[in-house]
Amino acid sequence: MALVVGGVPFPLLVVVAAVAGVVVQRTTPAWLAPAAIHGPAGSVPHAPALIDDDTPTPAHARPSRRGFLAVVGLGLALWAAVYVPIRLVGPDGTYAAMAGYFTRAALVTFGGAYSVLPYVYQAAVHQYGWLTPPQMIDGLALGETTPGPLIMVVAFVGFVGGWNQQALGPDSLAAAGVVGAMVATFFTFLPSFVFILAGAPLVEATRDDLRLTAPSRPSARRWWG
Repeated sequence: MALVVGGVPFPLLVVVAAVAGVVVQRTTPAWLAPAAIHGPAGSVPHAPALIDDDTPTPAHARPSRRGFLAVVGLGLALWAAVYVPIRLVGPDGTYAAMAGYFTRAALVTFGGAYSVLPYVYQAAVHQYGWLTPPQMIDGLALGETTPGPLIMVVAFVGFVGGWNQQALGPDSLAAAGVVGAMVATFFTFLPSFVFILAGAPLVEATRDDLRLTAPSRPSARRWWG
């Protein structure tokens, strides 16, 4: 994510938008009323949506302390169930390093793949030596030219890293690569699932809070310019 947009720091834009939402909600809330949407003359009306803005939040999507703790607890249990055996088998090995690193990468990075992959490149090439710079560039090119999200390059990093490091011995290079790809993918995406499943109900609870939704409403954007 770019930190500067049009010469203005991006965090400042977020703060200004939040303040604008609060001010408009408190002073002129009518500006935030949703505008009626009219289709062109003679257009065929759309079928009603199964879930629209007026649909009550389903029970499973409502925030609850029990649900939050259950998701976080299950996520930690799954993480430990894979991480602990890896550490016990090879505490100083390639897979233990991958498990720890990709967990940290998932927790401390945000934004799209382009904001994460420079961090992955720095560690995989320069810090751990899992790949050479040309191999990392090949992985990025492969990710750009094949279907699927670019962040799946981490599977390539895990595979080539396991192969190059001969993590299972010189006679099992392919198997070492497959295990490396699985380790990199698991520890990259598990925290994301925990964030989504635990955090989505909390985000859903803010849907009708004008102080938070005002900056994204069309009428507010027109007022803000």
